[in-house]
Amino acid sequence: MTAPISIVTGFLGSGKTTLLRHLLEQGIAGQRIALIVNEIGEVGFDGHAVAGLNVAQMIELTSGCICCSIGTDFLLAVEEILTLAAPDLIIVETTGLAEPSGLIRQARAGDLPLDAIVTLVDVANIAQQLEQSPVAAWQLRAADFLVLNKCDLVSAAELAQVHALLQEHNGRATRCETSHGQIDPRRLFAGPVLPRPDATDPPPHDHLHTEQIGTLLWQTDAPLERTRIEAVMRELPPQIYRAKGYVHCTDAPWPALVNVVSGRVDYETTRFKQAPAYLNQLVFIGSAIAELQPALFARLAACVDTAERAADWQARRD
Repeated sequence: MTAPISIVTGFLGSGKTTLLRHLLEQGIAGQRIALIVNEIGEVGFDGHAVAGLNVAQMIELTSGCICCSIGTDFLLAVEEILTLAAPDLIIVETTGLAEPSGLIRQARAGDLPLDAIVTLVDVANIAQQLEQSPVAAWQLRAADFLVLNKCDLVSAAELAQVHALLQEHNGRATRCETSHGQIDPRRLFAGPVLPRPDATDPPPHDHLHTEQIGTLLWQTDAPLERTRIEAVMRELPPQIYRAKGYVHCTDAPWPALVNVVSGRVDYETTRFKQAPAYLNQLVFIGSAIAELQPALFARLAACVDTAERAADWQARRD
C-alpha cells in the first residue's frame, strides 16, 4: 500500500518548520516518517532544522514552488521515497507561498492517497498576510486542520477575532491553538480526516510570477559586525515579507539563525554539523523586490567587520 501524504502549509513565517521539528522530536504515533521540504529560494534552510529527527528519508526541493514550477519534481521525490524508505507517512512541508490545491491536484493525478492538509496560521499577522497575497486565503481554504500558532503573542480578544476571520474562510476545518508549534502530533496525523471538497477556481499557473513574488539571495564569506546586521534586518522595507538564513558575527564563535516575519526579528544560536558553504547566507522573499537588490545588498556589504577584527575572530576559531 502506498504511504499516505500529509501537507503542512501556511504563509511565510507561520511556524511550519518549528511545528515539524517539535512533532518529529516526539515521534508521530510510532510511524516511520519521510519528509519532502520545499523552499522557493536557491538555498534550503528549513531542511537543516529537521534533519535527523526521526526521519526515515528527507528530500529538499528548492528554487521554485512545489505547487507549480517544480511539480514534476514532487512526484519524482515521492517515487524515490517510496522505493528507498518504505515510510508509513510522507509529510510535505511547502514553501510559505505555495497554493495547496495545486499540490492536491498533482497528488490525485499521481493516484497518491492524501491524508491531512495542515495549515499553520500566524495569529499575530494573519490579517496583514491576507492583504499581502491571495495565497494566504488559498492556504486557509484548503485546510483540514488550522493550527493557530503564536497564540502567546495576542490577547484573548484578538484571538477571538482571528477565529471569526478563519470561520469566514473555512468553517469545516478543525482548529487547534498553540504557541511555538507545541501540539500533540496525534491530533494532526493519527485521526480521521474530514471530507475534502474539490478545489474550485484554481489560481493561475505560476502564480508567483503573476503576483511578482521573488527572492533575493545574499551570501558572503566575511564575518559581520552584529549591531550593523541587526539594524539592517530590523529596517527591511515592507515589500519583503520574509527573510531567513544564518550569519556569523565577530562577537560570537557560532552562527545565529535569523528569522524575520512581518517586522519581527528572531535570532537563535546554533552549531552546524558540517561547515556551511558560506559564513553568511540570507534569503529575502517578497513582492517586486528585484528593484531593492542594489540598495539592500550595499547595506548588507557594509555589515562586514574590519579586516583586523575578522582576522582576530578567525584566529580564535582556529
